[in-house]
Amino acid sequence: MTVEDFLAAIVADLTRQLPELRECREHEGRFDLNEMKRLTVNSPAVLVSCLGFTRLGGARTGTVEIELAMAAFVACAGGKSRDRAKASAALSQAVVTRVHDQLWGFSQGVRPPANIRGENLYSQEIDKAGVALWAITWRQSIFVQP
Repeated sequence: MTVEDFLAAIVADLTRQLPELRECREHEGRFDLNEMKRLTVNSPAVLVSCLGFTRLGGARTGTVEIELAMAAFVACAGGKSRDRAKASAALSQAVVTRVHDQLWGFSQGVRPPANIRGENLYSQEIDKAGVALWAITWRQSIFVQP
C-alpha cells in the first residue's frame, strides 16, 4: 500500500457515502481561505489531505508501519452566514461519523483511526468571504513496503 492508495480510498468512500457533496478530492496539504481563493472548489466540498507522518517501526512481515496525520477539510460557500455554518457543521459531523472505525475498504495493512477531532475554522475574514470551513483530523497507521 502507498499513501496515495490510502488517500484515493478515502476520497472514493466519502464520495460514495456523502452524495450531497458537489466535490470530494485529494488536496496537497492544509486548506484555508487563501487556498479556497486560489482554487476552484464546488461547494459543498471535502478535500482530503495527508499532513505528514511518523514512522513507527518495521514489522517482521517486511513492511513498515507509518502513522499518518490525516485531514478532511469541509467547505461550504454561498448563502447566509448562519446557513453556511449549519451546513458545514452538519457535513463535518457526517465526515467524523464516517471516519470512526474506518479501514477504507482495506482488509489488511491499516489500523483503525485514532484521535478523531473536528475543528471549526471560523474567522471574520472567512465569514466575510462567504465561506464556512471545518477541519476533521485524525491519525491512522498504514503498513507500507520499505
